[in-house]
Amino acid sequence: MTDKKEKSMIQYFLLFMFSFEILFIFLGILYNQVFHLKKFSEGYILMLLPTMSTLFAKQRASSQNESNKFFKFYKICFAGMTIYTVISVVIPSSAVISQILMIAESLCSIYFLQSIGENTLANIGLSYNVSFKEVLKYALLYIAIFILMVRVEFVCDYLKTGDVAQLKVPLADVKQLVGFVPLFIFTFIVFLGEEYGWGYFMFPLLEKEYGVYKAIFFLGTIEVLFHLPIDYMITKLPITFFIGRSVMLISHTIFMCWIYKRTSTIWIAVVIHFLNNNLLGLWKLTENSFTFSTPLAVICYVVIFGSFIFSKTLKNQRKPVAKEFSVL
Repeated sequence: MTDKKEKSMIQYFLLFMFSFEILFIFLGILYNQVFHLKKFSEGYILMLLPTMSTLFAKQRASSQNESNKFFKFYKICFAGMTIYTVISVVIPSSAVISQILMIAESLCSIYFLQSIGENTLANIGLSYNVSFKEVLKYALLYIAIFILMVRVEFVCDYLKTGDVAQLKVPLADVKQLVGFVPLFIFTFIVFLGEEYGWGYFMFPLLEKEYGVYKAIFFLGTIEVLFHLPIDYMITKLPITFFIGRSVMLISHTIFMCWIYKRTSTIWIAVVIHFLNNNLLGLWKLTENSFTFSTPLAVICYVVIFGSFIFSKTLKNQRKPVAKEFSVL
C-alpha cells in the first residue's frame, strides 16, 4: 500500500492533468464553435502534460523545488506552449511553427540533460546508462509486433471492404528507417513527456496501491481520458472509433507496463512510443487501410498486445523504476 504522501501525489497528478484537459477542451470549443475554425491543431502540448503533472504532484506533495536545469527548462517549454496554444485560438497556428518549437525543445533538452550528472539523472529516472543491445532488442521486438498487427489489420480491412489490395499493401521505402534516428532526436521530448509521467511516476504508485493488474487497468483508463480531447477535437473521429480505440489503448497499456517492468530505463519506453507513432508511415496506405472500424480488428489488436497480461514479468513483484521520486 502507498503511504499518505504517495496517495497525495496520485491525487495531485490527476488534479493537474485533468484540470488542464478541461482548459484544453474549453479552448477547443472556442476554436470550433465560437470562431468557427476548422481544426484545433495544438495537440502536442498534451503530450508534455503527464510529465508536467508529475512535477506538480511532487512539488505539492513533498514541497520539493526542482533544482536541475532540465526540469526548469521543461517548465518553461510547457508554459510557452500553453501561451502559444491560447494564442492559436485567436490567431490560427501553423504546423510548421509547432514543429520548429518541438525540434528546438528537443535539442535544448539534450543539452540540459547532458549538463546533469549521471547520479542526478539516475535519481530522477532519466539515466541513459543503458546498453545499445538492450534498446535494439526491445525496439526490434516492437517492430516485429507492429508488423504483425498491421498485417492482421489489413486482412480485417479486406474482410470489411472487399478491397483485395488490402491483402498486399506494399511497404514504402524501407530506407526511411534510417531517418528515424534524427527524427527521434528532433521529437523525443513529446514522447518523454508522456512516458515519464505514465511509466516512471504513475504506474509504480498505482501498482504499489492496487497491485499490478488493477494498476494497468487504472493507468489505461487514465490514458483513454487523457486522449479524449485529441480524438474528438483534433482528429474528429466518430464515437465508434473512440470506443474501439479505448479498448485498444488499454491493451497497449498492458504491453507498455510489461516494458516498464522488464527494462532498466524509461528511455526504452520512450523509443517504443516513438516507433508506435511513426512506423505506420512505412506502408503505402489506401483510403480503405487501417481503419480499426470492425470488432474483429479490435479483437485482434487486443489479442496481440493484451496477451502480455499473462507474462511472468507482470506476475512478479514490481521492480522499482527509480529509488525515490526525487526531482533534485
